[in-house]
Amino acid sequence: MRLAVASGRSPKRILAEWDSEELTWLLAFSRVHPFGDDWRQTAKLCQTIMGSVGTRTELHNFMPVDPPKMDPLDQLRAIADL
Repeated sequence: MRLAVASGRSPKRILAEWDSEELTWLLAFSRVHPFGDDWRQTAKLCQTIMGSVGTRTELHNFMPVDPPKMDPLDQLRAIADL
């Protein structure tokens, strides 16, 4: 469902337009960079604005929670599990 929201399509339309190979790649990608991660982009924008007025701050100050850290090797394993 998050893919449908992120792409602006209905789940039925996604299944009609994308083949299984595309969906498999998108699933693997979403395991590394989840869809719906807009809050991180907003936090980075806030950090940039604060920096432009001379206030140094950390990105986590603008995030509701710290995102879980995933080891790069675990990211590759998550993709390979498909």
